[in-house]
Amino acid sequence: IARAMKYVALVLAGFVCGIGVSLLFPSLHSSIGKTGSVLQGTQLKEGVVGTESPDEVAFTHPKLGFSISYPKELHASEYDEGEGARTILFQKEEEQYGFQMFIVPYTEDSISAERIKKDIPSGVVDEPQEVVIGDGILATVFWSESSLIGRTREIWFTHGGYLYEVTGYASQDALLAQVLGTLTFVNKK
Repeated sequence: IARAMKYVALVLAGFVCGIGVSLLFPSLHSSIGKTGSVLQGTQLKEGVVGTESPDEVAFTHPKLGFSISYPKELHASEYDEGEGARTILFQKEEEQYGFQMFIVPYTEDSISAERIKKDIPSGVVDEPQEVVIGDGILATVFWSESSLIGRTREIWFTHGGYLYEVTGYASQDALLAQVLGTLTFVNKK
């Protein structure tokens, strides 16, 4: 019986870890309301990954006109969420290390508190502040909570008719600052 219990515990742990790795972020906030589930979209290959240095790679998205540099140990995956929305995951294999960008068509030039509260299922928006990231992009930064991954760091901004919702683990705030510091858009609009 002890051996059977150990086997069940190992299978359960493997299952939970597998879900956590393959779905690092459950397409948080906006897409949950639209798809009712986690990353149900089709995997895309629109973004281009290239080596930038021995420690970093560059991700360029020709359709959206942006690029960022991120640590080499992260892997980029892009998913079509429907209705013009997409999620791009940057995650380290088999670890809870990384972040996601949820990108959705958006007609407003700024992000209202009402929009943030609408897209955050937990309703938690702690310490919101305006910051400048990358090459002069105004963003709203705040802490939030996810029932699936715990405390999160959120960086939201608009550009070129899209709302970008960047979400990462709170403990990896420095990673997000580093990566978003490299964000550039071809079209400065």
